[in-house]
Amino acid sequence: MITGLFFIGVFPKRLELLKEVRQQAATFGYLLNAQNPGIPQFRRVADDAARAFGLKLEIVEVKEPSELADALGRLASLKVGGLVIMPDPVSSSNAVAIAELARAHKLPSVCDDRAFVDAGCLFALSINYPAMATRRKHHDWNGRRRLL
Repeated sequence: MITGLFFIGVFPKRLELLKEVRQQAATFGYLLNAQNPGIPQFRRVADDAARAFGLKLEIVEVKEPSELADALGRLASLKVGGLVIMPDPVSSSNAVAIAELARAHKLPSVCDDRAFVDAGCLFALSINYPAMATRRKHHDWNGRRRLL
């Protein structure tokens, strides 16, 4: 069975690419939705990735959109070199606000959704969902081509 936690495996690559963009940075911020039940797994993957790259990770959790301004202000005051945004319906529904706040605080950000890039996020690294849907339509679960 594959769950939503399958997608946290992309986080290390997001952090690695952000590090390539901000090579002098030693600390990055990670914005999490505190209401997400996957937080323990996300934090574990994030901590492991940061350790592997020799980085410090400042994790900030928010419970509601009204806390975003304070959260990004806090990350800016900690002088993080950039921001990784956790894939989450709450963060996605606030993509414009998060991207604007990140730009205002001069925090290059990486996310998982094109909506963030359209809103001003520096770049996104995600699963190609349309390609997955096409593959699923033409292949069975074992990757064998279906006869249509």
